[in-house]
Amino acid sequence: MLVTIANSAQFGNGAVIAPGARVDDGELDLVIVEERSRLRTIFSVPHLFTGTAKRIAGCRTARIREVTIEADQPLTYHVDGEPIQGGTRLRARVHPGALYVAVRRN
Repeated sequence: MLVTIANSAQFGNGAVIAPGARVDDGELDLVIVEERSRLRTIFSVPHLFTGTAKRIAGCRTARIREVTIEADQPLTYHVDGEPIQGGTRLRARVHPGALYVAVRRN
């Protein structure tokens, strides 16, 4: 039903898909949620917003540095909330330390 490669805990609309993810740890969080039944899926949706996705039956998580996802048909996926029509292979990897952020401290 859902495969997420997260570099931070939260994505659009307040969904906390990977509560342990950190942007500065040099890893990505892979979250896979298998669909068990439509009804069970509907009742599992609140877990995506409360940081308890791991409680969903069929949910697996892993810390990774890179991943390749392959499919028989072209994949549609989101990058930072924007839908992308891709090919049959998607490769993602982390680039530790690639982004420097300046934060103003009060």
